[in-house]
Amino acid sequence: CSCTGVVYDDRLSTHYNAWNKDFTETPLRVIKCIERCREMGLLDRCKRIPVREATDNEILTCHSQRHLEILKSTQFMSEDELKAISQKYDYIYFHKQSYQNAKLALGGTIDLFESIVTGKVKNGMAIVRPPGHHAMEEEYCGYCYFSNAAIATQIMLDKYHLKRVLLLDWDVHHGQGSQFKFYNDSRFVL
Repeated sequence: CSCTGVVYDDRLSTHYNAWNKDFTETPLRVIKCIERCREMGLLDRCKRIPVREATDNEILTCHSQRHLEILKSTQFMSEDELKAISQKYDYIYFHKQSYQNAKLALGGTIDLFESIVTGKVKNGMAIVRPPGHHAMEEEYCGYCYFSNAAIATQIMLDKYHLKRVLLLDWDVHHGQGSQFKFYNDSRFVL
C-alpha cells in the first residue's frame, strides 16, 4: 500500500493534570492536531490503524515490572495521592486515566510500526499521548510513561529480525529514553 497510516483515538484526551489546568501537556495537544488534519483533509487520505491497549509483556520490553506496577496503581489513587506521587518525578502528572491512555498510545504505536514493517502502509504518524521518548526503564519523565517508539521498535526488531533501523525523534527536547535504550545497539541510527 502506498498510503500513510495514522493512529489516533478520542480516548487519549481523558488523561490530564487535574490540579494544574495550565500544565503544558494537555489533551489539546492531540485534539488540535487531529482537528487541523481533518480541516486539511489529511485524515481522509490516510489509512486509520485502530488503537488497542498494549499488553504487560509489550510494556516490559523496555520497562521494569516496578515501573509498570507504579503506573498501574495510579488508576485507583485519590487526587491527593496522584499529586503526591507526581511530585517524585520530573515534569510528570498522574491521573486516574494515565495508565489506560499510556497503554492505548503504546498499543496503537506498536500496531502502526507493524503496519509499516509488513507493508500494509508506506509510512505513518501516531497522534498519541502521553508521549514516550523521555520515559526510561525505571523513570517517568517529561510527560512520558512508556517509551512508545522504543518499545515498538524493539518488538519489530525481535519479531521481524530487522538489520537496521533509523529512529527519527523529532521534538524540541532530546529523547533520552529512546537514546538510552538503543545507544549501544549498532543496528540503530539515532
